[in-house]
Parts: sequence; structure tokens; C-alpha cells
Amino acid sequence: MNKYKDKHRINYILDKLERIAHLDFSGRLKINAITDEIDALSVGVNMLSEEIEFSLREKEKTAQKQVNLLQQLVDNSPLGSMVVHIENRSDITSLKIVIINDACEDALGIIKENIIGKTILQAFPLLYDDYPVIIDGLKKAIEGAELTLNRVELNSSNSLPSYFNVKICPLVNDYIFLSFENITKRNEVERKLKKVENSILNSIIFSQENTRKEVSKKLHDGLAQTLFGLKFHMEYINKNVRNSKDKELKESVKVVREYIERSIAEIKSLALDLMPISLVEEGLSASIRNHINDSEYKYNVQLESNINDEKIDYDIRIVMFRAISGILDKASEYTKVKKIKVQLLNGASVSCKIEIWGGFNIEVNNDGEIVEEEFKVSEKRINLMGGSVYSVYDKNLGLTTILMKVSL
Repeated sequence: MNKYKDKHRINYILDKLERIAHLDFSGRLKINAITDEIDALSVGVNMLSEEIEFSLREKEKTAQKQVNLLQQLVDNSPLGSMVVHIENRSDITSLKIVIINDACEDALGIIKENIIGKTILQAFPLLYDDYPVIIDGLKKAIEGAELTLNRVELNSSNSLPSYFNVKICPLVNDYIFLSFENITKRNEVERKLKKVENSILNSIIFSQENTRKEVSKKLHDGLAQTLFGLKFHMEYINKNVRNSKDKELKESVKVVREYIERSIAEIKSLALDLMPISLVEEGLSASIRNHINDSEYKYNVQLESNINDEKIDYDIRIVMFRAISGILDKASEYTKVKKIKVQLLNGASVSCKIEIWGGFNIEVNNDGEIVEEEFKVSEKRINLMGGSVYSVYDKNLGLTTILMKVSL
């Protein structure tokens, strides 16, 4: 055995192992014809190098597939999204941006081509000092925690501060997903949509009121007048047959006359329900009082009013009337109701307080806003006028209090 040559052969093996450790797989160890223990070790090192190289290539392929999949998911996300890779788990500054979508580019006012492949601090130099909450979130994500940061103030694409909901989520293979939802922009869009929705609803509601008014007028001026004419004619016929011996004829005339009178009363009632004339001629208080008197509720309804109807627009009158009369009519279906008190007040606004004793309850949410479908329309109408409706139920007293308010 040549100790000098053996020493060099062993040094080659050590050098190869060092290069493998640095992921350098170039070159193979030569195998001598001696086939001694050093050759066997060289064969083993060559095989190890090939296995590690193959394993890394497969891992790279898998990682690339994951990146491609993440790219598709991020690209299809409606939120501003990016994916970073943890290069060094002990160094937060090593997080490298690997994926970013167009929505994120638009939301944060960045050019993705300029920051792909950079670390987050290279891409966002002020992140560490100005946004410690995001840095803390990334540190927790490295440890495996998923979290959402609400209302984080960031500079948006127009360089003006905007509020974002930021979600940070750890993924497999040392990736971290971040999403940025611009809630300032979302709120603006929602406000615009709400405005359009309210405008449409407002048009529908007042179109319905105009239709009711038109139908009411036709009933009153058309059909009712025709029936009045028939009634007058039947009175004339009745006088002529009063002395008649034909009992059947007299009975028929009587039945027809009663039918006409009943029809006139029903049409008058229907016309008033569609559009109370008193709303125009006398105002809200008188209309509510007339509705209470005409409805003949089985329970006591007390009305207290201290409003100046001249200051109240017709649109507000009709909206308040529909809401109040609807609640009174609904309460009348509840047999345990004992008493209702309605108070009308106005100053800078028209207010109505309705107290219902007897266990009648309207379903509301935690904020006291009405959720019961039958009352949602009335509430919506009042909301469209810039008003509000709230309901509170005291189970111990069996008392429901409903508050309505519309600014003048």
C-alpha cells in the first residue's frame, strides 16, 4: 500500500464531500483498479452525490409545481395577494417575495416586476420601522401561526392612507401567504352601491304610493260615484214600489239597495286605505286618529300628538303613516294586547313612540334593529328618508317600545 497515494485519494474524497455539502455535484471520484477500501468508499460517495442531486432535482420540480399552483391561486384571488418564501427561519429579513398578483400591485401601488425575487425589506424598506404589526405577524407565521390584522393603515395605490385587513397564513415548504383587502375602497364601493340601491328602492316605493293615489282617486271619483248614482236610482225605484203588492219585487229592491250601500262603504274604506285624504288635507295626526277610529281595535289605543303638520312634507307623512298603521294593524292580530299608546312629537325631526302592553314582541337584532320581515318594508322606507326605527321588548313588563324618527 502506497501511503502517499492513499493520503491523496482520501483528500479527494474529503474534498468531494465538502463540495456535496455546498450542493456542488460536479465531477466524480475516480475508481482505481486496486478495489480496496478507499475505492469502495469512493463508490459510496459517488452514489451519495448522485442520490442527493437526484433528490434535490425532484424537490425542485415539486417546489416549482407548488409555486405554479400558488401562482394560479394568487392570480385568481380578487384580493391583493403575495407569497413569500422563508430563506432563513431565524432571520425575518430573509423572506423573499416569489409571487404577487395584479390586485396587490394595484392595492399597494407597486410594480411587481420590480420586487419579485427581492426580500420584503428590499421591496418595502419602511416595513420594519413603520409597520411593526406586520413584521410581528410574519414572525408568528414563521412559527406556524395564522392570523388576521384588522384595519392596518397603509399607503394605497393613490399614495393616500387606506385601511386594509391583512391576512397572514403559513403554507407548506416554508411559504407564507399574505392578502391585503382594501376596506377603505370596499366601503366606498359599498356606499355607492347602497346609494344606488336606496335610489332604486326610493323610486319603487314612491312609484307605489303614486299608483295607490291614482287607484284611490279612480275608486273615489269613478266607481264610487257610479255606485252613488245607482243608489240614487234605487231610492227612486224604492219609492215607486213602496206601495206595490209584489213583496218579492220590494225585497229585491231592498237587497240591491243594501248591496250598493255596502259596496260604497267598502270602496270608500279601500280608497282611504290606499291613500288617506286626511294626510293631504289634515296631516299625520288626524290620519292616525282616523285610522284608529275606523279600525275599531279591540284594545284601547291612546294617541298623544304635539306636532306641527305644516312643517312635515307629504313624503314623510305617508312614510310615517304606513309604518304606524302597519304596527297597529299587526298588533291587532295578537289577542293578548291590552293597550297601545302612540306619541307623536316634532322639532328638528318627526318622532313617534309606540308602547304596546300585552306581550306583543317584534323580532330585533342585538342593536335593536327590526329584522321581522313584515316590518322591514316600513323600516326601509323610514331609513330611505334618513330616519331610524328601533324596538325594545321588556319581558318582565310585557311591554314593547318602538321608536321611529325622521329628520325634517
